[in-house]
Amino acid sequence: MSVPLVWFSILFPTLIVVLFFITLNFNHKVLYAPGDFGDEKHFLSTFEEGKHFLAILRGDYIEGKGKVDSLKSFWKPDGKNVDRENEKIIHDWMTRNGLNLSSISAFLYSRDERYSKFRKKAIDDLGIMGGDHNETRESS
Repeated sequence: MSVPLVWFSILFPTLIVVLFFITLNFNHKVLYAPGDFGDEKHFLSTFEEGKHFLAILRGDYIEGKGKVDSLKSFWKPDGKNVDRENEKIIHDWMTRNGLNLSSISAFLYSRDERYSKFRKKAIDDLGIMGGDHNETRESS
């Protein structure tokens, strides 16, 4: 009875060590923790899909991030208070395009790639321009 226990005591830890090194050999990224990097973006960039995670962290899925800021400024021209007329324009546009969100802020600030495409479309459809955010090319 003691012989199997001796073999188990020798082989089991050896098996664990061998499996550990095999794992490290085929997945070397597991060697690094986020704390090993000065910036978490550098950690995420070590992964193939790191670009996707970096985009999530930045929140910019679309080109022309300034355009998205224009849409936010169209909704809140002073950055704090909502322009009710522009809010209605955005809400009507959301309804026409099948976005049944009760919150415009969820639409404007969501980091979901699908909503970023809708934001870009809203900017184009509503004709929101940089600069004076209270005017659009066409009134709705």
